[in-house]
Amino acid sequence: MSQVIQFVIDNAARFYLASLIGGAVALILLMRARRKQKAALFGLELELAHDQSKRAIRLLLVAALIAPVVLLINLVLGPTLPAQNVDRPTATPNVFITPPPTFSNITPSPTATLTPTLPIPSPTQPVAVTLAPATTPETTEPAVTPIAPQPTDVVCVFTNPADRGTVTGEVSFVGSAWLSDFGFYRLEVLGPQTGEVWASIIGDVVRDPVMDGVLGVANFGGWMPGEYMIRIVLVDVTSNEAGGCQIVIRLTDQ
Repeated sequence: MSQVIQFVIDNAARFYLASLIGGAVALILLMRARRKQKAALFGLELELAHDQSKRAIRLLLVAALIAPVVLLINLVLGPTLPAQNVDRPTATPNVFITPPPTFSNITPSPTATLTPTLPIPSPTQPVAVTLAPATTPETTEPAVTPIAPQPTDVVCVFTNPADRGTVTGEVSFVGSAWLSDFGFYRLEVLGPQTGEVWASIIGDVVRDPVMDGVLGVANFGGWMPGEYMIRIVLVDVTSNEAGGCQIVIRLTDQ
């Protein structure tokens, strides 16, 4: 029992430090558990948070008891421990050991110094090395197929009716038909009524460019129902077709 008490007294500082750290950890765990209890939405979460709170309180109590117990042992039980006198052995001279001889008049003789002889390497004749010139692998560039120049500054689009849209009766085609060197444009249709050949919708060409406006108006009353392709053909001032666009509409008789 005295050995346990002596161990506690010798390590009192460590016990105090453990009590302080344990108390801080217990307080942190207790605060987290309380926050979980407040934020719990289900019974299981509330029960788990309650268990964590109980464990934190037990840890806090243990940490709080360590310091008073160690202090009590130091103040009450420490003075009652018997003093421990340790008799150290006294060294006894050995009279049977012969002392080493003392050489007072001996003149040290000079010691010969050995000089190491290192072999001197003979010079080596340089060897001429001829390096072959590095060969660069020939790379074959892929053949470039020339691309035909595309017309620039061309705007051609239908905004109404929508592509694959259903129409009947009189229809206004809205969109843009514009070209930097604009000559005119044609508004054409192809379908069952035209014998599957392209025909003009408005009967003539349009010589004014259109931007977000009416491209042409057509009355499909009495036409055969079915799918029709509608297109714009842009022609420049040199009478060459420079671009175009097209949509598909479904014509009904209703």
